[in-house]
Amino acid sequence: MKQILRLLLTAAFFAPLLLCSGCASLFFLRPSSSASSQPPVVSQPAVSQQQAVLPAAPAAQAGLLRYCRQLLSGHELDLYLRVLEAVQNAEPAITCSSSDLDTMRRMVDYVRADYPELFWLLGVNSSTITTVNGVPTEAAIEFRYSGEAADPAAAQARVEAAAQECLSGIDPAWSDYDKLKAVYDWVIRRTEYDVDAADQSLYTVLVCGRGVCAGYAKTTQYLLNRLGIPCTYVTGTARGGAHGWNLVLADGDWYYLDPTWGDPLFSGGEKEPDYVSYNYFCVTSEELFQTHTPDDTFPLPQCTATACNYFVRSGLLLDRYDYDTVLDIMRRAAAQRQSAAFRFTTSQALVQAVDALTRQYDLLDLVKDTDGGSGILDTSTVYHSTDEKLNIFTIYFTFQ
Repeated sequence: MKQILRLLLTAAFFAPLLLCSGCASLFFLRPSSSASSQPPVVSQPAVSQQQAVLPAAPAAQAGLLRYCRQLLSGHELDLYLRVLEAVQNAEPAITCSSSDLDTMRRMVDYVRADYPELFWLLGVNSSTITTVNGVPTEAAIEFRYSGEAADPAAAQARVEAAAQECLSGIDPAWSDYDKLKAVYDWVIRRTEYDVDAADQSLYTVLVCGRGVCAGYAKTTQYLLNRLGIPCTYVTGTARGGAHGWNLVLADGDWYYLDPTWGDPLFSGGEKEPDYVSYNYFCVTSEELFQTHTPDDTFPLPQCTATACNYFVRSGLLLDRYDYDTVLDIMRRAAAQRQSAAFRFTTSQALVQAVDALTRQYDLLDLVKDTDGGSGILDTSTVYHSTDEKLNIFTIYFTFQ
């Protein structure tokens, strides 16, 4: 499901606020701290009780690269491995005892969540049960494959060539956070959201440069797994529609990541190719569940850490509105020809900021001070948006 951003326009000479569409550009920027006489205060979200708690573990544990697999043991693990082998060989179907049918179908979901590189697996076509004298004896599951299953080696070669475009630019010595941000930026900047994409695998994103939420998330998962960062694919709903996103283990802690919502459309339907939103970059369970509801396919950890959240890591989390602090953030962003976004620790602080920025027209003065007479910005108008769920205010410059 695609996120639609509604932009507000603040015009010079105290014009009223107008609902409109708009656009902004954002270029790949390494995190940097904002200067302030009193540093922003970081809040620690409360633990959500919506899901099962699993212990965090070091990223060095290779088993976590296959998140669902590490949840299994005994007979369930045996069924999982049978499904995995069948899909790797593109076998048309798999059989099991009738009593194992439900578990086997669940193992298909687990394999799909764990192995984005098995992109030819689209799901299950059908399942049947054989009976003898009215007694169920054997069950069969028929897999549904994409056209790439006919020649997986050639398809994998195309996927690998595209993946190397991203992976070759990432230094193995980087932190998990920097690797994660590089992958996130790369996927978003090169992918066009397309509801008419042939399938929802990583193949259409990596090879064709287009896809939907499943493609964004599975591509992110695949690239991060290649870098040794545990990441899995989570399905559920977001604002009433089916959606998919990621669960990732970065620098030792679990986070949620939504790359599709990092690539939003604006209210008029426009998409700016270089714009990247970090609103849902490494967020907690409490933050994500305000807009996302995961399925109960498998248990998920409680995500409570904030160290790898984009706004925390970049020094863009503020405990209050301050003109000079916001000006510094805007100048840094404009220097990179990027939009400026900052987050507040409380909804009250956001309300106060919105009042100062839009009703008292600080925003227009800030844009003029950011430009400093250089002429790089259109200082007569400025677009902005507010995420009231996460207390984020974003300013979209018009560069000249």
